[in-house]
Amino acid sequence: MSRGRLGGLLLGILFGQAGCSPSRTPEGACEHLLQAIAEGDSSAVFDSLLKSTQGSFYTVVKNQRKMHALIQSSYPAEQQAAALGRLYAADASSGRDLFARLYTERFPCGLGGTSGSWSKWSSSAP
Repeated sequence: MSRGRLGGLLLGILFGQAGCSPSRTPEGACEHLLQAIAEGDSSAVFDSLLKSTQGSFYTVVKNQRKMHALIQSSYPAEQQAAALGRLYAADASSGRDLFARLYTERFPCGLGGTSGSWSKWSSSAP
């Protein structure tokens, strides 16, 4: 999966799966997610994702580690560096680590610092 596609997936998950945190109500889940975004807490944002989405990040890490080993063992030496350079997740310690790295890379100031619209969602009460 390309970095651009993974970034798009990341945004889709952030905006589309807010009801998946450990909170017991959709409102609580949204509040948990918005709080994590406002604080720039990638670990808490990761916890708000669907378990299957979290698992996808772990799968990317696992598969890229396998590709890394395969490239090292079977590619010609002159082609290894280029092939290994495309494996952005092979050295991540976990799916959570990969998510944190991508989140920080794409949102260095956190989403809360880049959009004034978040405050209306987190402060509105029915």
